[in-house]
Amino acid sequence: MALNDKVIAGKERLKTHSIATVEGWADQRSLPKALAKRFSPETSWSVKPMTDGKLLVEFPSERLAREVEKMGKVAFSGYSLSFRPWTSDVGAAGRADGAMRWVLVTGLPLFCWDCELVAHLLQPIGDLIYLGGEDTYCADQATVMLRFRRGQLLPCNVECNILGWKYIIRVEIT
Repeated sequence: MALNDKVIAGKERLKTHSIATVEGWADQRSLPKALAKRFSPETSWSVKPMTDGKLLVEFPSERLAREVEKMGKVAFSGYSLSFRPWTSDVGAAGRADGAMRWVLVTGLPLFCWDCELVAHLLQPIGDLIYLGGEDTYCADQATVMLRFRRGQLLPCNVECNILGWKYIIRVEIT
């Protein structure tokens, strides 16, 4: 999936979140009140269970989240919580396969300069990671970061038909 503004905004939003591990028995419905009472009574807290048994805790601020994480185990009546920062690998099955490279894409139709469209057009070669801005000299060129399929050789062409016209998109190492 391409790195775009929505992905970046989602990562920014999760900076105020921590992953909590529960030791002992805790009623999940009472956790927001217990956290508020302990750390910040004037704000509402969000605690959502995850499928692996851990909890996603939204703190009122990124600063408070990091402070609580540094505390180690936080004891409550009958249970304790350990916090660690949310990171983008939470829930991932593993590292992505393939090599990432900056490439120059030439012949991209001018009406297809959208992150989702470029990702779709370049899918036969690899996964779009990042669509660079208009940092090339020519209007029909783009610099993009791709994660290549194994065995993919460069330079290569992608042929596509759009609106009754045949386009040949050339991809080469920058």
